[in-house]
Amino acid sequence: MATAAAQARRGDHQGALSTLESAVTQSGGDADLWMALGQARAACGQAEAALEALDEALRAGHPLAGEVRLARAVILADQLHDDGEAKRALEALLADEPWQLRARLNLGNLYEQRGERHDAMRVYREAMEQDPSKDPSNAALRWVALARMLIIERPDGADDPRLAEAKRGLTALAGDHALRAHLLFAMGHCHEAFGDAEAAFDAFSMANRGLLRRHGRTYRAAEEERLVAEIMAATPAVRMPAVETTVPLRPVFICGMFRSGSTLLEQMLATHPSITPAGELDWLPRLAFQRHAPFPSGFDHVSADELATLAQEYLAALRKRFPDLPAGALVTDKRPDNYLLIGVIKALFPAARILHTVRHPMDNGLSIYMQNMNLEVAAYASDLGDIGHQYGLYTRLMDHWKARFPGDILDVAYEDLVADPATVVAGIEDFLGLARGADSSAFHRMPNAVKTASYWQVRRPLYREAMGRWERYTTQLEPLRRALAGAGITLPDPSTIKP
Repeated sequence: MATAAAQARRGDHQGALSTLESAVTQSGGDADLWMALGQARAACGQAEAALEALDEALRAGHPLAGEVRLARAVILADQLHDDGEAKRALEALLADEPWQLRARLNLGNLYEQRGERHDAMRVYREAMEQDPSKDPSNAALRWVALARMLIIERPDGADDPRLAEAKRGLTALAGDHALRAHLLFAMGHCHEAFGDAEAAFDAFSMANRGLLRRHGRTYRAAEEERLVAEIMAATPAVRMPAVETTVPLRPVFICGMFRSGSTLLEQMLATHPSITPAGELDWLPRLAFQRHAPFPSGFDHVSADELATLAQEYLAALRKRFPDLPAGALVTDKRPDNYLLIGVIKALFPAARILHTVRHPMDNGLSIYMQNMNLEVAAYASDLGDIGHQYGLYTRLMDHWKARFPGDILDVAYEDLVADPATVVAGIEDFLGLARGADSSAFHRMPNAVKTASYWQVRRPLYREAMGRWERYTTQLEPLRRALAGAGITLPDPSTIKP
């Protein structure tokens, strides 16, 4: 298993999976090997096969059965989107092992994604009340529960005792930059709500500096520039399938920078009876960066027939998740960083329509910096200069796609969506060939789970506080402004932005 672990650390998840599959075939597999295989299959998107391996680990008597059961629940929620079964699995685990803080946090997160505020707060309070001696290796996770409670129910003022407790948590977590970040981001949002921009930005900065110390500086500007250049050069060589798929589902792709309004847009579109929200699917990124790595050269010799087969595979996955959708139903795939893969999308689905969410660069950059982003997905997110550099590359690539696929990509400005949602959504309905049917005022009442960082923002009626927020931080955001200017980004004239 050591070889597989080393492969996984290098990001070679397919290699790790092959190593473990061979080991199971040769030895029959013990509990630890089945557990490792389940985790490897999950990392490669093979959710059902991962569950089978984890079940084998349980049958083989894995000594940490609770950890195996937790891994099963996470796959059910995050990959199979079976929230009901995931909830039952977590509740059953907590009935047997009530001290399991990681399971309790996952259950709270599941409630948050479904907009069930009361139950989420109950679960997090239970986590805070847990006797640390029952689960000493994870005792510090109770502070994550406090951070989530501060996000769900914001304090009324700076003298709220929960903020004093959060400060005690920072002291208790000295040196644990990852866990401190949860508290610092939550505290930053509280100070932002109080109107204390200086204290808010100090908290966000401390959180991001800690994350950089924890993970190291992983953003490589030259490598990112090379990737974008290779994508732009490779696009003309991508072969188109000879015929369109006949599977009666129509994917619509929503992409753009993270924190540019894509979740809000998807929720508004989900009010249309012909549109079903799928959220952030990882099928395309896994195809590009695992199965056909290295990207983009891994697609150089993919034939038209292979592309057609891949398109059918993608649509079959959608059909499996949404078996009851009628023919012709539209399904939104809202993965912001799929802007890197628009060439692949158009190769798989030549008629695909793409909604591109855009936002004022300074507001967009600030919103990224204020969020506890996964640096494995967005390595630039904890440094303002890196955010500005990445924004410049993203803009260059989107200009390329729009020139290559004119008429197939529609820009949707966050500011317009907030100021005049009915008009913007009507334009999108026209773009998608739909009759009027969306009720953009009802987006916050949609019952679907929202598995992004915006799940509480889209559970409240439309608000405008996030527009122009960067102007409260002009001094602190100077590194972002300089990086944007260096990337050739011209900031919009404030007079052209709708109030």
